[in-house]
Amino acid sequence: MSFKNLSGLIVGLIILIFSIFLTSKIFDNTQANILVGMLTISMFYFISYLFIATALCRLEYDVVEKNRYITLNKNMKNITVIDRKTKNKETLNHESIKNIELYYSWNTNPFSSDLGSTKFTMTNERIIYITQDIVHQSEIQNIFKNKVIKEKSKFMNRLQ
Repeated sequence: MSFKNLSGLIVGLIILIFSIFLTSKIFDNTQANILVGMLTISMFYFISYLFIATALCRLEYDVVEKNRYITLNKNMKNITVIDRKTKNKETLNHESIKNIELYYSWNTNPFSSDLGSTKFTMTNERIIYITQDIVHQSEIQNIFKNKVIKEKSKFMNRLQ
C-alpha cells in the first residue's frame, strides 16, 4: 500500500471518528441548534467518505497496475503491455483496439489528483484499463484520436 493510500485512509478514518464524536456531543446537548449540528456532522461524514473512497479507489488502481509494465511508443503509435508474472506481451495498436474511453479526474486534492484512467475495448471484446499514473489520457488521445468514443470527467473514476 502506498503512502498516498495509507495517508488518505488514515485522514478519512480520523475525520469519521471525529464525526462520530460530534454526533454524540450534539445529541447529548439538546440546547444546541440541532439543524446547524446536523449540517456540520453531515459535512464531516461527507468529507470522511471522500477521503476513504479515494484511498480505496487508489488501492484499486495500484492492484491493477502492480503486475504490469507499460510502454508508450509515440513513433509506432502503439502501447505495449507486459504482464510481470507471466511475461506475456501485448501490443495495443489501431488494428487491435475497437474503441477507447477516457476518464479524467478533475480533483486537485493531493491525495487523489491522478485518479483518471483509460478503458480500451479490444476487437475481441476484452477490456484493458490503463491508469493515469502510468500513461496520461492526453497522450493516448494524441495517438488514438479516431478510436476515442467517450470522454468523461469526474471527481474520481472507479474501474468498472
